[in-house]
Amino acid sequence: MLKNKFKNRLNLIQKISLIIGPLLFLFVLFMDMQAMDWKVKITTAITIWVALWWVIQPIPIILTSLIPVIIFPLFGILSPFQVLSEYTNHIIFLLIGGFFLATALERWKLNQIFVFRILKQSSIKPKLIIARIMAATAFLSAWITNSAAAMVMMPIANNLCSMLPKSEKFKELKACFMLSVAYAASIGGISTLIGTTPNLIFAGIYSDLFGKEITFQDWAIFGIPLSIIILIICWVYLTYVIFPVPNNFDMKITKCNNNHLTAPQKKVLFIFLLTVLLWGTRSFWNDHLPQINDAHIAILGAFLLFITSGTDKNKLLNLRDFNKLPFEILLLVGSGLVIAKGFTESGLHIWLANKLSILVGMPQLLIIIATVTITVIITQFASNTVTASIMLPIAISLSESFQIEPSKLMISIALSASLAFILPA
Repeated sequence: MLKNKFKNRLNLIQKISLIIGPLLFLFVLFMDMQAMDWKVKITTAITIWVALWWVIQPIPIILTSLIPVIIFPLFGILSPFQVLSEYTNHIIFLLIGGFFLATALERWKLNQIFVFRILKQSSIKPKLIIARIMAATAFLSAWITNSAAAMVMMPIANNLCSMLPKSEKFKELKACFMLSVAYAASIGGISTLIGTTPNLIFAGIYSDLFGKEITFQDWAIFGIPLSIIILIICWVYLTYVIFPVPNNFDMKITKCNNNHLTAPQKKVLFIFLLTVLLWGTRSFWNDHLPQINDAHIAILGAFLLFITSGTDKNKLLNLRDFNKLPFEILLLVGSGLVIAKGFTESGLHIWLANKLSILVGMPQLLIIIATVTITVIITQFASNTVTASIMLPIAISLSESFQIEPSKLMISIALSASLAFILPA
C-alpha cells in the first residue's frame, strides 16, 4: 500500500516536471538579468531544464540527453560539428571498450572464479571473511560496473550468511555482510578510470577544456591507494563500530570446484591482462606512438574479444553482446561533455566566476568541502552519472573564481558522486 502511494506521488512529480522543465527554460530565457549575455542565458536555461529532467526522469534519460543536440546548434551556442564531436569523444570509446572487457569477464564467469579463489576453503574469523568479500567486490568493481559487481557478490554473501549460527545475536551480522558488498562496490569503482562513469566524465571534460589527457595510469596512481584506504576505514567502521562482529567462532568456506580455467577463459584473461598492461605501461612507450590514447587500447581489447574464438562456433563476444551496449549511459556522458563545452563557448563559466567573486577570500579547502557536500546531497537522489554531469561544469567556474587548480575540485566532485551511502539510490 505504502509502495503504491509512493509510486503514485513519484508519477505525479514526473508529470509536473514534464511541464516545469520547458517553463523554467523559457523563464530563464526571458527574465531580466543585467550583464547576462543572450548565449549565457540559453546555456543556463538548458542546463537547468536538462538537470531537472535527468534527476526526476519524466522521460527516459536517453531522450533527455539528446536535448543539447537540438538546442545548442539551434541558438548558435555550438555548431552541429562541435556538439556531435562530444558524443564521439575518446572518453566515450574508452567507456565502450571497458564495457566489452567487463562483459567478457561476466560472460565467461571469470569474475566468479576470481571471487571463489579469494574465498578458498578455509576456516577463518567472520571479520576476515568480510574483509575478503569487500576486497573481492572492490576489485571487481574496478573493472565492471558497481551494479554488476554487487550482483555477483550478493548471492555469495547471502550464502555465507546461511552458514552463520541461527541465534538472535547474529542477525545484525547478516546486515553487515550485505552492506559490505554494497559499500565495497561503490568504493572499488573509484580506483580505476573505467571503474565508474563520473571518473570518465571528469577525464573527458578536463581533456576538452584544458588540453591534458587524464590517462588510466594517471588516475590509478591516486585512485587505487585512495580506494584501499577508504575500504579499510569502511571495514573497520562496519565490523567494529556499527556491527561489532564476534570473534569467538570460525566460519568454514566451501571449496570452489573451478580448479582450472577453460581455453576461452584463458583467452579472455590474456586479452584483459594485455589491455591493462598496455594502459599501465603507456607512459613508457607513448613517446614513440603519441597518437595512441587509452581509448585506442580499450577498443583494441574489445576488437580482439570479438574476433577470437571461444567455443567451436562462437567468438568470445558476439553481436548479442554488442547489442547490450549501454547507449543511455553513452549519451548521458556525451550530453554532459556538450553542456561543459557550452559553458565555455557561451561564456557562462566567466559569468558565474564573476558572480562568485564576492566570495573570494574564503579558504579553498572550505570551498571544496562545500562543493563535495552539495554533490553528496544531490547524488543521494540522482545517479552518480547525472550528478557528475551537472556538477563538473559548475566546478570550472568555481575553480576560476577561487583560483583553485581545476583538477582538484573536479576530482573531488567525481569521487564524491560515487560515494553516496546515506540513501539506497
